[in-house]
Amino acid sequence: MTILRIIALVIYITVCSTIGIITLPFDRNHNIYFWLSRVFPWGILKISGVKIVATGKENIDVSRAYVYVPNHSSLFDIPVMQLSVPNRMVMIFKKELGKIPFFGWQLVLGPYISVDRKNPKSGMQSIEEADRLLNERKYSVLLFAEGTRSKDGEVHEFKRGAFYLAVKVKHPIVPVTLVGCRERANAGGKFKIVPGTVYVHYDKPIYPPEGNIGKKEELELMATVRNKIIENKERMEREYFGS
Repeated sequence: MTILRIIALVIYITVCSTIGIITLPFDRNHNIYFWLSRVFPWGILKISGVKIVATGKENIDVSRAYVYVPNHSSLFDIPVMQLSVPNRMVMIFKKELGKIPFFGWQLVLGPYISVDRKNPKSGMQSIEEADRLLNERKYSVLLFAEGTRSKDGEVHEFKRGAFYLAVKVKHPIVPVTLVGCRERANAGGKFKIVPGTVYVHYDKPIYPPEGNIGKKEELELMATVRNKIIENKERMEREYFGS
């Protein structure tokens, strides 16, 4: 069944990506692109047999931009965020993804932000582009502060370089907790699609301190966001799984 789902996913991703590539030159306000960013994850999760239960959306003012910082342990984290987030959101993706036929091409052409993790200058350019999208377009930004997927499902230490953007753009940071995503795919390091329910919680926004932020304030803010994600993760696991 997993093989059949993967074949269906490849076809679906190719079709959606192709539509995005074709329409982007005429889609200056990204209306079609963001419509696709809802249709795309809906199909991904539907084919995979994954349902979402989202809480905390009342904490989000859809008229303003945020930096969403979730825990990261699964390939399903991105489509779950795309489908459940209450406002327009772009994500920062590593440069290598842009080389994937169709899917990567639409990432490069769209409003999403590419970053070369080996190039510090690219990181600064990403911050500037994110700041522009947050302020001018009111697009929220998705940031995985752990830097990469957690292999054991625990919330690992945030990478200061990854979190740096969240601090510098001076927009409220929303701690987002994802539970159950890892059990739907790649649990134990093996890729296998397991239908079921995933849970996402949007906590109250945390506002960075006013004025210049030094290393001390930055680390304190990073710890506050991470601790809130961990606190909610433990609560949700007790509530939903009894663990």
